[in-house]
Amino acid sequence: MQNLIQADLTQSQVISRFYGLNRLEKGRSGEFKAMLGLSSDRYPCMAAARQAKQLYTGYTNIQAVIAPKYGENIEGLTGVANGVFYYNGAAKTKDSATIPANADVTLVDFNGRIIICAYDGTNSYMSYYDYTATGTNKVKNMETTVIGTMTVYGSGDPSRDVTVTNYIERTGGWTGFKMGDSVQISGFVNAGNNTQLIDSKFDTADKTIPISAVVEKVDGNKLYVQLYNYLRERLVFTNETAQTRTVGNVTITPTVKIGIPVMNHICIHNNRLWGTNPNGEYIYASKLGDPFNWNTYQGLANDSYYAEIGTAGGFVGIVSYRDNLVAFKRDYIHHIYGDKPSNYSIPKQLSDCGCIDIKSAVQIGVGLYFLGYNGFYVYQGGQPELISQKLDKTYEHATAATDGQKYIVSCEDGLLVYDTRYGTWHIEEDIQNVKGYFRRENKVYIATDTKLYQYGGNDAGYWSAETIIFTENTFENKGLIEIWIRAILDEDSYIDVKTAEDGGDYVGSFRISTPGLNRHKIPVRHIDGDYYAMKFIGHGNAVITDIEKKYVVAGREFRQNGGHNVY
Repeated sequence: MQNLIQADLTQSQVISRFYGLNRLEKGRSGEFKAMLGLSSDRYPCMAAARQAKQLYTGYTNIQAVIAPKYGENIEGLTGVANGVFYYNGAAKTKDSATIPANADVTLVDFNGRIIICAYDGTNSYMSYYDYTATGTNKVKNMETTVIGTMTVYGSGDPSRDVTVTNYIERTGGWTGFKMGDSVQISGFVNAGNNTQLIDSKFDTADKTIPISAVVEKVDGNKLYVQLYNYLRERLVFTNETAQTRTVGNVTITPTVKIGIPVMNHICIHNNRLWGTNPNGEYIYASKLGDPFNWNTYQGLANDSYYAEIGTAGGFVGIVSYRDNLVAFKRDYIHHIYGDKPSNYSIPKQLSDCGCIDIKSAVQIGVGLYFLGYNGFYVYQGGQPELISQKLDKTYEHATAATDGQKYIVSCEDGLLVYDTRYGTWHIEEDIQNVKGYFRRENKVYIATDTKLYQYGGNDAGYWSAETIIFTENTFENKGLIEIWIRAILDEDSYIDVKTAEDGGDYVGSFRISTPGLNRHKIPVRHIDGDYYAMKFIGHGNAVITDIEKKYVVAGREFRQNGGHNVY
């Protein structure tokens, strides 16, 4: 084989573009079958990733995070940890609010109130923290409930009279209720004096049963309301006094409540709070500008809204996407159009592709990125496109964010980043147990279960990369004899270069450590293999701009039925 290294047989190839991760059996020059700590920040160069900067630690079981009031410095966690709500590092007292420590939590900022939706698999608990308030400074229950003996009174004929009168009277008044609130009424003997909740496709109400009771005014012990059926027609109470009673083994107590449907996920769109019912049957929208009211059906533009959905399976969640909304099931995508109850519509239903983890859904530009059964997808209003073929792997859970250009995903591989500009994947960091992200002033913040980081905040640490295998597109034997690398290194940074032949161990270790932009010659002596690969192990900020491989090609061998044959 000595003739293989004659100068006239030497060939070369320069790699001047680097395309990120590719775990498939075959790739192109400039792709890597394994990596950690690389990024696309210097594309088309190969560059070390800047590690996240740890900001705050010491929390337990962080469930969700959000940014504090815009303009405030970040001084700690704003979010929920172990069932406790923190605002900028300070734990807040719960005033009749419930946040289970084992619940899935969604946080949104709705006009100065941080809304907390906690779903424990059975029930949802809605609470809020008003960071503009100067009073109690507490986390409060979004629902208001009064119980006890009550009297309902109604007069007038809706089919004839311009106005009718309905009120509920109780001793103790109606603290917490105001004009425009929609209330749920239960516990009266006459069915027409109770509002019917529409939380399931099995819930029905005829024309005599109200589904909406809207407060007209509060006057001492009297709560005046207007009643509406499912046709938006007005109804009138039948006079009745009710008190706590027992029917069989069930205790029934008259109740008036500002209630919220059971929801497993919420988002904000066009000044309304939207949510999905986990049973997969309903999508809800609050009254315009009012996240507390979900049962106002007067036929007005600012009414609340609900839509019945007929597809199978439960909802994963809902997100605001461009001018509309997208509600996900695991096998379906529902696109919601419109800007008020009278023109809301859900004409589009895509099947066989849905989102399996709502925390993975992020809009970047005109695309909505999310995790499905077969990998990561981008949705732009048509059929979703799979973008993760080169990862050669599927995932069950993912939590994602964006800096405006990158799709930053935490999964079992660590911090996996897709650059939407170049279509490249990189594994930037081995950060595990990410529970949420938020973006503030073009910076992305990461929360694990115990810590808060700033993404891309520090200098690079240790990193590594293994190239795809090189066959030089020939069946002849290859002899890798030399590697040239052009790289830019900071002070105290280095790159170790190793090579492997025919799947063997990586051998040799040539260190590059000269600061600045330089060319480096790496001597290699693999002279009779079918394929080979390179491995780079580095520390600190380093950028490889070009790699040149020098090799020879001559001879051929093959293996058949365990034998070793040479032509």
